[in-house]
Amino acid sequence: TVSVPPHTDKQDVIVMQTAGAKRWRVFAPPKRSKLTDPLNRGKAGDVLSFEEMGEPLIDTVVKKGDVLYVPAGFPHTTDTCTVVDGDMDGGTGEELFDETSVHMTMGLDTHVWALTFAHLRWSLLQRCGKEFNLSIEDDETYWK
Repeated sequence: TVSVPPHTDKQDVIVMQTAGAKRWRVFAPPKRSKLTDPLNRGKAGDVLSFEEMGEPLIDTVVKKGDVLYVPAGFPHTTDTCTVVDGDMDGGTGEELFDETSVHMTMGLDTHVWALTFAHLRWSLLQRCGKEFNLSIEDDETYWK
């Protein structure tokens, strides 16, 4: 069962699993379009489909004590686990999780608080009275 549909966040996210387990899938950023905010996809009526995202970069079960980092703009989704394949039960081929799944999310608001190289560049150029507009057309350069 998908507990959170695919979406992106404006901030980098650090997830700390405190109880139970949760399946996380993290995808490469989708192609940008003029009518969508790449850091706010899958929200406010925008639907981010699995077909649009393709294969996940990360598909893992995060267990109690595990930590996961998701960069800003990378779509992700979670599933609460009850049974996953494994070998920790003595040979039946299933690893059972019977705890409630709880995780804590810490957002690193690098974009919101202007703590990025792009914001530093903008600030320095503005102070020098130089043009600071930046137009990046291809997606690979944009995400770098």
